[in-house]
Amino acid sequence: MADRDEIDWIREHEPERLNELPKQEVEWYKDLEQINGIGKETAKDLGKIYSSIEELKKAVDNDSVPLRNDILIKLKTYFN
Repeated sequence: MADRDEIDWIREHEPERLNELPKQEVEWYKDLEQINGIGKETAKDLGKIYSSIEELKKAVDNDSVPLRNDILIKLKTYFN
């Protein structure tokens, strides 16, 4: 599994290689758009901050998501 820094480097220097990575690694955050009240931009912001859904889940559990409280509540509801 590629980490966020590696994906960012590939995106900047060798964008043609993005097709070689499993789609879930590159755009895992798009699944968050299905949560009522979380739009494309918020999901994209979360994708920039966290490298995986697992990392986001840990941050939600620790109440350390750097977004509005209503987003944190929506994420807690989604993950539980």
